[in-house]
Amino acid sequence: MQIGVQRSVLESNEPTLLFLPRPDTHRLVTDDSAGANVVCVTVQLTQGGTLAGLADPRLAKALIAIQDDPALQWSLTSMAELAGMSRARFAVKFREVTGETPADYLAS
Repeated sequence: MQIGVQRSVLESNEPTLLFLPRPDTHRLVTDDSAGANVVCVTVQLTQGGTLAGLADPRLAKALIAIQDDPALQWSLTSMAELAGMSRARFAVKFREVTGETPADYLAS
């Protein structure tokens, strides 16, 4: 199966679960003889947590960077800069979306 998303092509020959941060134009090409089944859904995350943070385009930039380099001494300033937000707005938005403060997230 080939999955085209935003000028990228992903190929898979085994069962695959793919999460996209936002609904977007995509194209699925499957081999009917292989019995491929495709289901597209939109999930609304309402209970917070990391997945809810990853669904927010600005918070996702900081969360992905944290996961890519967890040993870095992350500051509120550096996370807010990645998200393109002020420190105060980032802290409020982070807690609203994920259900925890940036400091609690880093400590977990």
